[in-house]
Amino acid sequence: MTLRLTLSPVLGRLELRRLIKWNFTRFLVSPKGEVLKRYGPRDEPASLAGDIEKALPPRVTDISS
Repeated sequence: MTLRLTLSPVLGRLELRRLIKWNFTRFLVSPKGEVLKRYGPRDEPASLAGDIEKALPPRVTDISS
């Protein structure tokens, strides 16, 4: 899912008010600025952890030892 939040200043505010419930909507955003997932006001913060871990790049382990 790709959601672009590039809207005109006047219409953009009106559209965002319609799309986002108050300030409790959360977005998981990639380093490139792409919206990976949207979470509603009733989603518990702990429920985001798995999606955040999947979105992170793989960890590099130190093999020098």
